[in-house]
Amino acid sequence: YELVNLFKNNNLDELTEIIKDKTNEEILEQIKYYNLDSEERVKMENIIDFFEPEEEHYENAYINGFEIGNKQGKREGISQGKNQEKIDIAKNLISKNVDIDFIVDVTGLSKEQINVLI
Repeated sequence: YELVNLFKNNNLDELTEIIKDKTNEEILEQIKYYNLDSEERVKMENIIDFFEPEEEHYENAYINGFEIGNKQGKREGISQGKNQEKIDIAKNLISKNVDIDFIVDVTGLSKEQINVLI
């Protein structure tokens, strides 16, 4: 409580005198950190990240890259699956001698795409 009051009153000289052991020093760092505004906090986090060991940077980059690639792969897979479903429906309708204009309306495929399937 005393540390918080000294910090709030900007009495850093007196605060420095009080800090004798590692626990108080850690508490002070936390108080300083959480009293920053959001922009300053982001800057501090960026600085902290910069000094992170290199191995952790690589690990985080690998994890983030994997997650991004996984999401992108899922989106592409879903898109390809939807397109393949349209093609399968068009093939089925072609086999039943359905009018091409109707197939275009139902599937959203172009006439050229349907003509390739014939």
